[in-house]
Amino acid sequence: MSEQKTPPEDAPVLFIDRCLGSKIVPEVLRDAGVDIRIHDELFEQNELDNNWLPVVGAKGWAVLTEDGHIRTRAPEIKALIEANTHVFILRYDRRMSQADKAQAILKAIPEIQQIIKHREAPICAGISPAGKVDEIQGWDDLIESYRKRTKR
Repeated sequence: MSEQKTPPEDAPVLFIDRCLGSKIVPEVLRDAGVDIRIHDELFEQNELDNNWLPVVGAKGWAVLTEDGHIRTRAPEIKALIEANTHVFILRYDRRMSQADKAQAILKAIPEIQQIIKHREAPICAGISPAGKVDEIQGWDDLIESYRKRTKR
């Protein structure tokens, strides 16, 4: 493992969801000087998203995940909106190793940091396997998505 860089003081804290693991992805990001927190160091492994999202949001942290359901299930959408945070979802294919996932996220870090700095939360965005941030959903999009999923 290489020597870790120190994150800049004004760098956002990125919370690594459990689905991205607690070893390879966090190690690559920490070694690159990204200020991260890891799900399993703070919450039980099986903690529901709608329980930890408000805690993460209250701390002002952004979320890195590969759980696309966070923007399609009503309880998670509601928690995301109420947490008022930035969520970045890695879109991946099954052939991607943890190291490939880490590299895609690492490539996206400058863009993620700019979005956090310049776009008001809540935001939900995708990260492509090539490390490009796209599919950005803001407040209005998230509210509309929530309404569609709660209509009976």
